[in-house]
Amino acid sequence: MKKKMDGKGEYFEVMMDLDGKFTRCFLRSGLGRNELLRKLYSISTIDELYSIDQKAVLYIA
Repeated sequence: MKKKMDGKGEYFEVMMDLDGKFTRCFLRSGLGRNELLRKLYSISTIDELYSIDQKAVLYIA
């Protein structure tokens, strides 16, 4: 998980094994880094990833 900045603010670049595939995600969330990491460790599908934060903006590459 890498913390990055752009014109809109802070976001995280995350590489994860989701649904059996290695996936790169770009996640902008109101959650703190530690809380976000705890939630990311408990998921294994893309559907679960979309449900970690109701206000999160998520892009999957």
